[in-house]
Amino acid sequence: MSTGSTVHVVFCGASYGDHDELRRCERLGRATEPWPVPKTACRNDRVVFYNVDRERAFVATGIVQRPPTSDGSNSHYHFRAPLTRISMLKLPLSRAEARRAFPQWLWLKYTRNMTTVPVDFRRLLWAHLRGREAPKTSETASRAKTLFGDKIYQIRAKVALPVLVTLAQQGAKIYYEDLAKQLGISNPRVLNYVLGSIGQTLRELGRRWDEAIPPIQSLVINQQHQLPGEGVGFFIDEADYGKMSDVEKRRVVDRLHRAAWRFEKWDAVLSALQLAPSSIRTARALRNRSCYQGGGYGDPKRNRIVEAAAVNSVKRHLRNHGYRVRSRERERIGYDLDATRKGSTLHIEVKGVSGHITEFLITKGEVNKAKDDLAFQLCIVTRALSRDPLLRFCPGKQLLADFRLEPTAFRATPK
Repeated sequence: MSTGSTVHVVFCGASYGDHDELRRCERLGRATEPWPVPKTACRNDRVVFYNVDRERAFVATGIVQRPPTSDGSNSHYHFRAPLTRISMLKLPLSRAEARRAFPQWLWLKYTRNMTTVPVDFRRLLWAHLRGREAPKTSETASRAKTLFGDKIYQIRAKVALPVLVTLAQQGAKIYYEDLAKQLGISNPRVLNYVLGSIGQTLRELGRRWDEAIPPIQSLVINQQHQLPGEGVGFFIDEADYGKMSDVEKRRVVDRLHRAAWRFEKWDAVLSALQLAPSSIRTARALRNRSCYQGGGYGDPKRNRIVEAAAVNSVKRHLRNHGYRVRSRERERIGYDLDATRKGSTLHIEVKGVSGHITEFLITKGEVNKAKDDLAFQLCIVTRALSRDPLLRFCPGKQLLADFRLEPTAFRATPK
């Protein structure tokens, strides 16, 4: 943080569920819902969360994601903006402690919501808070040791690496939260040291082999940005990975993923580290928990649940826009729904995915409809099982232009 950056203080309270929301945003790497902020707040301003409950302390930090918007009232207290890069403080800074550290800061005597910290105290306040934040993932990666040890994160790394090898061999990725569940870990943040240990181990093995081993831990991504933690930057040659934009990071991460999927020596890696491959049962569970859920991937029962949720979302969307909708799913005619409005008709094929990745299976008949039927529309529903699924409509020509179609099965008949 530069010394000239603006810092705002906003309220939160455990009794309102704010702490749970902040911890969830920190764990998932996503922004908060719009939060009350000063009218003068700007994008990339720093935010300090002050707990108004019994604790009476600064408990977390964040960043203003975009300029605040008003709810229609002229009041100073009715401006809101989503806050991102949430970091809970390991040691909250109590008001009494802050008043001792900053006796000139009179505001601390009369705590008010949505206050901009005076210029003279920004550096001092931030220095106090930075020492109380959870360690950054890049710092964690540098501190972690190889998996040859008896610390709990090293033991977990020995379990996690075969799991990641299974994902790499399947050409898949997985979310932090889902991998934590697979490993029996309640807090996904604990994975930072686990993945750092895996990265250190592969780096050391690569030196022994005189060969670069892809950082397989990059396959673990957060749900909001579809990116691994910044700790992956410690294991790659890209300069200032942590300072890149999300677009630049995705280019780097896509290259890392392709390298991990194409690497042919993962079994040799496990053998050299004296680790057993994941069981068939674990491999199936991973496939179902990976980012390719729904869309024809995973087990048939889950596919049906995801698909039904996606179809219902599309029906609601169309009816809210004045369409009459008729289901054609059982007729197997190359699309799922007829939607009519004022004499126009759409033939809609729905593809539902429970994650964020727009990858799905599509039949030859559906592809032919996309080519020949001018009324054909593909609707891709991501986050199909959530309360706010995302719908993307694209005509047949756009489907053929935007997606690479690859054969996934062949019919075998006697010659």
